[in-house]
Amino acid sequence: KPAIWQYNENIDRILAVGEPSTNSQYVEFIETACAHGIEIITPRDGDTYSFGSVRAHFLNPTQNQLPWISSGNICHEDYLESATSDETYSLVFRLEYDETSFLFTGDVSGRELEWLLDRHSGDLVSTVRKLPQNGGNVGFARLALIEATAPQYAVAMASSLDHFGRPCDSLLNELATFGIPTYVTGVHGTISFYSDGSTNIIESENEATTDALELQDRNSSAENC
Repeated sequence: KPAIWQYNENIDRILAVGEPSTNSQYVEFIETACAHGIEIITPRDGDTYSFGSVRAHFLNPTQNQLPWISSGNICHEDYLESATSDETYSLVFRLEYDETSFLFTGDVSGRELEWLLDRHSGDLVSTVRKLPQNGGNVGFARLALIEATAPQYAVAMASSLDHFGRPCDSLLNELATFGIPTYVTGVHGTISFYSDGSTNIIESENEATTDALELQDRNSSAENC
């Protein structure tokens, strides 16, 4: 919501899952976007959008999982009123620029993650992968996701005060086994990736180790880890 208030005049459209939720932050997000007349698009598995030389290829959810919802329906009051849960599917997409790619996995986990791997196990290799669930426990398919994506870098958007202990020590141990440099926003601050399509430059607000083993012991005794 804050980003919409700040940048609304420069936002032409928003890409969203398009599944009604009772989550208060989601409700505010949708109401604010609709109040500013911003078009809301609901991509589904197989959809592709291009932004100049950058292409976004969507992998989740499928149209069968969630019926297609038009932007007009989302801004109708019946859309939010039809919500029965605060849970939603995750929008998963691969951002591609020449030889460089970024995989954004939202909060995909459990059966949803297993279905994603069933459909796209060969389509997930990426230069950079944003870890789902802030680096939390996503279920038995967690290791399979690391193997399928084979990222050169991993990023966890987790606070330094995350009371769930994310990213989990068990996950960091697996990333270390594959030798994947790992960035955590709660440790490294703002993380910026720059690419000309083949060469990648990474800058972080704070200098800190990217060795996944050395990033352990961040209150990872929480149950979900």
